[in-house]
Amino acid sequence: MNQNRFATLTRTVTRVPSRRDLLRGLAATGLGIGTLRLPRLVQAYTRPTEEAAALANQYGCLNVGDRCRRASQCCSSICERRNGKKKCRAHHRGGCAATSDSCRMLVTCKTSGFCFRTTGNASFCGELGGTCSGCAKDVDCVPTHGPGAACVVCAECAGTTCFAAAV
Repeated sequence: MNQNRFATLTRTVTRVPSRRDLLRGLAATGLGIGTLRLPRLVQAYTRPTEEAAALANQYGCLNVGDRCRRASQCCSSICERRNGKKKCRAHHRGGCAATSDSCRMLVTCKTSGFCFRTTGNASFCGELGGTCSGCAKDVDCVPTHGPGAACVVCAECAGTTCFAAAV
């Protein structure tokens, strides 16, 4: 290395940087750090849409077992977190099997109830004496049939009906 190049190099290294040089360095550092974090930010932003793949059924609500964000999305009006994931949950099953449906053949549950299938595709233990109402969600039946009522799919009504929960 010749003497001139060595002198230039030592002057560059030993001189005090100007404010403009400091700002350039800080800006370059910020951009570098920003590009490192960018993939994580994009992933965090896109994750909710990837997980929210559940589609509403023919009644305009989510079935039991589908992922949800809030109760109003679920046919059962119950959206609870278990094992880190929020899903639509059933209520008043009362020992009804998933395939039981008293609208097709009488299947008993508890002491005074019968098994039905809800609009959210869940088992429901309810009392006989439902009224055809054209409901879509369980919450639609609460004003006429009380807390815990469910909207049930039943051929006799050519659609849906409300049933009170069996006690």
